[in-house]
Amino acid sequence: MFDFIRQWSYRRKFHKIGPGSRFKGKVKMQGTGKVICGKDCRFGGPVTFKTTRNGVIEIGDDSLFSPAVFIAADESIIIEKYGMIGPYVHIFDSDHGIGRDTHVRWQPVHSDPVRICEGAWLCAGVIVTKGVTIGKGAIIAAGAVVTKDIPEWAIAVGIPARVIRYRE
Repeated sequence: MFDFIRQWSYRRKFHKIGPGSRFKGKVKMQGTGKVICGKDCRFGGPVTFKTTRNGVIEIGDDSLFSPAVFIAADESIIIEKYGMIGPYVHIFDSDHGIGRDTHVRWQPVHSDPVRICEGAWLCAGVIVTKGVTIGKGAIIAAGAVVTKDIPEWAIAVGIPARVIRYRE
């Protein structure tokens, strides 16, 4: 009975959610933007979605989220179908200015959409920054910080993430 109530209450938090999506842990929504989820997605632990008024997070069908994921959209973050998001992954589509004359807290926020293409896998602890596209089938190794686009089928590692080879 409790599982049914939990599933129902989490479904109400999404702007739109497809059938068959399941929640094993808490889902936290912050902000007033939209979180749209496809069908048959899995959320395996505490996941936080943060959106501003105009922010949109779109999750494609059959995507998988491990525990302790944090996704924040001021503009747009799209995770296409079959996306695999490992534990402790953070995805941001914005950052603060860093000028010297004003405290960072009062700096303007700069945003640029993020896209994680079909079948990409973000391993544990990956950070994705604004304006990045991660190509179809790409694998981002644990702990990498993605600051620029990663091509299709690439395997990327490091800080900042760099391509070391391609999937065969």
